[in-house]
Amino acid sequence: MEKSLSKMPAKQYYGLPVDPHDDTLVPTIASNLGPSAMNWYRAFCQHCQAHGLPRTWGLFKTEIRKRYRARDFEFDLRQRLCKLRQHGSYHDYVSEFQNLLIQCLEPISPLEQRFYFQQGLRGDTCCFINDPGTLDEAIDWGSQFENVHFASNRNDGTDRNWTKTATCHRCKEVGHIAPDCPHK
Repeated sequence: MEKSLSKMPAKQYYGLPVDPHDDTLVPTIASNLGPSAMNWYRAFCQHCQAHGLPRTWGLFKTEIRKRYRARDFEFDLRQRLCKLRQHGSYHDYVSEFQNLLIQCLEPISPLEQRFYFQQGLRGDTCCFINDPGTLDEAIDWGSQFENVHFASNRNDGTDRNWTKTATCHRCKEVGHIAPDCPHK
């Protein structure tokens, strides 16, 4: 749990905006911590009690990040965004890109977001996306291109060539099928 803690914000899983002054969420989150983080949490609770501090979400989040996040976390995220490349499906690339982007605490300008996103795309997809206004537009245009481009490639390859290797059930010759058999 500790290794993935820095990668998975609680608000992403709970789906609701979290009030930083809320003190009811912390025990719920803490109940899912691993052994090492649970020991840290006990010390955190003792510190809060000794100093009369409420265990709010904001304080918990700040302190656990101090303890478990690397100091160069934001720099590392930027490097990972910069190095990310589309090797598999477009959907997988978009998901990984958004997963990295949501972890950033320091703001990234819309222009930089589009730059990072487009530079990791396959060449033909990247060329199709021409001056989008937002990252969402770039993602939509890329999705449209991938759907049309790869759907037409699948159809081109399979519809035309399968008859070259087909065997006619009527005359047993290769290159056509029974409805098209010249030996009827």
